[in-house]
Amino acid sequence: MPEVMTREDVGRIAFSIRRRGYDPGEVHAVLERLARQLPAQDPGPGPARGA
Repeated sequence: MPEVMTREDVGRIAFSIRRRGYDPGEVHAVLERLARQLPAQDPGPGPARGA
């Protein structure tokens, strides 16, 4: 995993997780690390959640 994550890295990781079915504990640890690294953003008028 790269030291500094980009949106493209996150997309590739999410695709791999869905496709390969990784252990939920591992997935949670990776997502927690990403959440600490990514800058805070205003949610703004993005796509509706759950759509």
